[in-house]
Amino acid sequence: MRASISLYETSSPTSCPHYRNSLDVSSGLNDLINNHHSHTPDRPGAKKENHEEEEEGPEKKKMKKKKKKKKKKKKKKKKKKKKKKKEKKKKKKKRRRRRRR
Repeated sequence: MRASISLYETSSPTSCPHYRNSLDVSSGLNDLINNHHSHTPDRPGAKKENHEEEEEGPEKKKMKKKKKKKKKKKKKKKKKKKKKKKEKKKKKKKRRRRRRR
């Protein structure tokens, strides 16, 4: 496995005839792939950002805030459960120590 990696590193990619023929095509494809996610209004298929449409009303903002609060509450509950488990473990350890003595 290691030998195959070293062979791959030493061989130059331009030595392959298929690579030489597809150089001009691959560069064009790479440009397309790289610019696929860029949202520039120059391109015909690009999404134009309209900030006016995003702000539909205060209802949506309120809903988002409520969801965030619920998530925070869940996290607090998990922390409480962990604390309770730790306390139970400590009590068990104390009981064991008492029994041994």
